[in-house]
Amino acid sequence: MTYICLSDQKTEDKVVALGIIAVIMIIMFLIFALNVDHKGNIIDDSRSSSRPQRPATNPSGGQISNGMKTNARISRNTNTAAGNPLDRKPISVERKEQQNLNGKNVKKLILINEEGDTLLEWSLEGKTAIIIGKSTDTEKVDIDLECSAFAQLISKQHAVLNYTDGGWYVDDIDSKNGTRVKKLYQNSILDVKLVGAVEVEAGDIIYIANTMLQLK
Repeated sequence: MTYICLSDQKTEDKVVALGIIAVIMIIMFLIFALNVDHKGNIIDDSRSSSRPQRPATNPSGGQISNGMKTNARISRNTNTAAGNPLDRKPISVERKEQQNLNGKNVKKLILINEEGDTLLEWSLEGKTAIIIGKSTDTEKVDIDLECSAFAQLISKQHAVLNYTDGGWYVDDIDSKNGTRVKKLYQNSILDVKLVGAVEVEAGDIIYIANTMLQLK
């Protein structure tokens, strides 16, 4: 009888030990489960709970990490051998300024042929109004094109060049075959009869009918 009681006591002790072990295993399983995300990756508790900040960007488009640019190095001195790009003027502005400078420096009018060769030239210095056409015995013009290849198409008083507001302007004087202007930096040709007086500058070509005059 005593032997049986001892056996029962040992059995109860084993059951209690197994229960304790089971509880411990369940607790460990729960702890492990709480540290694993839905993809099966173990979550690192050492990471900061704060939301990661976006890497800063600089105006040139590169990202800056820890104060350093990742795509290219930032230099405080942006000047190059060719000058600071921020100080450069757009090509269109530089070209317009050059055109204005050329306009003020126009000194002569040249009769040219289709190859661009100089045939005759007239000085514009000291003058403010110049009549272009063909001279007659009773009426003289400043630019006489009587000797040009297309003289028959030119009116006696064909066009006028006026110097005003620091520039030269060409206008048509009711000519029969018209006056046109080909600007140096433009492909189109302006019909003076249609658009009115046109400012002309060095390099521009004035068409008196089919005769070409270039400003220099």
